[in-house]
Amino acid sequence: MKKFNPEQLTAIHHGDGPMMVLAGPGSGKTTVLVNRVLYLTRELGVPEEDILVITFTRAAAQEMEQRCLKEKAAAQDGKERHAGPGAKPVHRGTCRRDRKVSFGTFHSIFFSFLRERMGYRNEDVAEAGQCMELMWQVLCGPELRELRLTSDMAAVILSELGSRKNGMAHRDYPLPEDIMARISEAYESAMHKRRLLDFDDMLIRFYELLCRDRALLSMLRKRFRYIMIDEFQDINPVQYQIIRLLCEPLRNIFIVGDDDQSIYGFRGSDPGIMLHFPVDFPELRTVTLATNYRSGSNIVEASLRLIGNNRSRYRKALRACPEHTGRDKGYIRTEAFSDEKEEARALVREIRAELAGSGGSMDLAVLYRVHRAAAPLIAELKKEGLYGSVRLMTFHGAKGLEFDKVYIICANEGITPWKLASDERELEEERRTFYVAMTRARHELHIFYTKQLYSRKQKRTRYISELHSRGGKLGSWMRSRYWSWMTR
Repeated sequence: MKKFNPEQLTAIHHGDGPMMVLAGPGSGKTTVLVNRVLYLTRELGVPEEDILVITFTRAAAQEMEQRCLKEKAAAQDGKERHAGPGAKPVHRGTCRRDRKVSFGTFHSIFFSFLRERMGYRNEDVAEAGQCMELMWQVLCGPELRELRLTSDMAAVILSELGSRKNGMAHRDYPLPEDIMARISEAYESAMHKRRLLDFDDMLIRFYELLCRDRALLSMLRKRFRYIMIDEFQDINPVQYQIIRLLCEPLRNIFIVGDDDQSIYGFRGSDPGIMLHFPVDFPELRTVTLATNYRSGSNIVEASLRLIGNNRSRYRKALRACPEHTGRDKGYIRTEAFSDEKEEARALVREIRAELAGSGGSMDLAVLYRVHRAAAPLIAELKKEGLYGSVRLMTFHGAKGLEFDKVYIICANEGITPWKLASDERELEEERRTFYVAMTRARHELHIFYTKQLYSRKQKRTRYISELHSRGGKLGSWMRSRYWSWMTR
């Protein structure tokens, strides 16, 4: 077996019963998931078809499946090379298609059973654009026309309906409840007439199917004796109820995630599920993957100080790996600019210099909390002929990625944390979002903010103070010459 750190080995070698793996940024969670699958099948003799691995994106599921296949092929080649004289040849490809580990998203895996049991077809699943079009037709219909709602409001209503289906409603929603009830009833009626499902309906229908079809539930429990879930912090209440049904009575559930990276509350995900998991599974074993193999130690320590200001979280003593530990590992810089245009011009100069110094190839990303924060930079990049040369993305869009250099722009109060975040739950999610942005950086992290934005005076984000302080005192690493604290 490959070399793993002690925490990774503990997770990989877990057999029966529930386990929670708290996986910090860059800690090798995919490696753990893949190698636990291999451990179960090779060492414990678990049939591949007994294992279900759930992820939240199709790309992640495909990557994990390919890595498993690659590891299996390498092991098979090793066996053939070391087989003695007279050994029987290994026949590959003899397993049927259904005799293997099931990898997929919640939707892709469970929709197959809706097709089988309820006769749904792929074309019955409404895409986002189709849902938007139908909502707009409903709002323009005779029953709701007097509300005079805009197409922008239609998108907001769809998002809210999705959140409510997933067990979460926004307390400060701009429409009265009686109007929301009318809209919801009209929209669901229109969907039903067309026999359409949206992605939220898909899981609700499957949960309802499990509750009434005990034969199906019993069959799935026998089939999927070992359930593994990646990015568990992104789970919503409906998904969790499905998993709780499926994992009984064996309770062989293995979850991997980081509550500090739960940033999809607006989609219905609830970090409280992960925080409450030990209560639902009191026999739970927990292990923390505390070694960050991605970022320099200054970046790891600074991000940990930042996220330490959240109260609703598992406390973790994270550290950089030995190769990335030292006073010169993980350069962090903050800089103020007079306004967003000066910020954009300065960043374009740095990008141009980086391109020249790297021969046109660079591993750099510019991250921002909201799309409009990037508008001045995009205009300047187009003007200079440097626009597709740079990776531009929101904090949310960058989740799961990593870069040698990361620039966070428009790090101002009202942007990050977002101005509409008011209660503690929302503010903690905003801090987690900034934490995710910071921990995308391997070697350099640059945080820019402006003294003026949209012709109004601005304050820098509170996170700049939080990421280098503990209890109001500067950390020892703050005195490193590699920390550049610049104000103008």
